[in-house]
Amino acid sequence: MKSLALYPETVVTAARELNPSVLTTYLFDLCKAYSRYYQDHPVLRNESQDLVVTRIAGYFPFFRLSYGLYDIM
Repeated sequence: MKSLALYPETVVTAARELNPSVLTTYLFDLCKAYSRYYQDHPVLRNESQDLVVTRIAGYFPFFRLSYGLYDIM
């Protein structure tokens, strides 16, 4: 979640420096972090239904950011 909070600052930095690689590096690192988390904390392979629901809710900010990127590209 900390990584998601850096998104606005990263976009501003990339624009200020006219350097899109700042944004692509951030997104690549974010995807790696998401992948690591998903490997360690599977969403659907869990005995507790409450934990499944909680983890799905925790992924919404990532998906929202992912889909929002289409608007700026």
